[in-house]
Amino acid sequence: MKKPKFRKRDAAYTGIIAFLVIALVASWSYFLATTNTDLANENSVLRSSLASHNYLIYGGAHNFPGDFYGSEFLPDTFDYHDDWTSTAPIMVYYLSGEQYVQYVTCKASEKPIGCVTGQIQTTIGPTEESNDTFTLGEGCADYVAVYQATGQAGILYPNVTVTYAPSTTLTGVCGTD
Repeated sequence: MKKPKFRKRDAAYTGIIAFLVIALVASWSYFLATTNTDLANENSVLRSSLASHNYLIYGGAHNFPGDFYGSEFLPDTFDYHDDWTSTAPIMVYYLSGEQYVQYVTCKASEKPIGCVTGQIQTTIGPTEESNDTFTLGEGCADYVAVYQATGQAGILYPNVTVTYAPSTTLTGVCGTD
């Protein structure tokens, strides 16, 4: 059997194919690096935008009876700006998840907050207005705000907002384990 001859034309094709492969790899590398840089820049812009805005999470006007209680789970990595007015006095408690379970379990009693054990992080009221900022949710997703009427019906006008403010460490009850 005769050995095939290597022709100059085959060498030229091999060189062209090698050149095309190298060009393709180089262009994809450039594309991927550029895309990565673009995404990192976009991420930075979005984080900056997120941190510079307040986001409304509870607004409007809400009628409530004298035995009313309402709750709202506080978002992790955000400051919670509890700004509201009411036509009747309200108590606000910031409870851990475990304390909230105790509160709800004991709600049938006249003073359900009396069933809650441990330190309650913040208590507001009784009052007809509040402008408070709760920051322990910055590094902990284990808090609930409880709004409780004090026996008198009324209208609640909340303007509750949050601002992105992540903590680099655990905060509040999340940092105590």
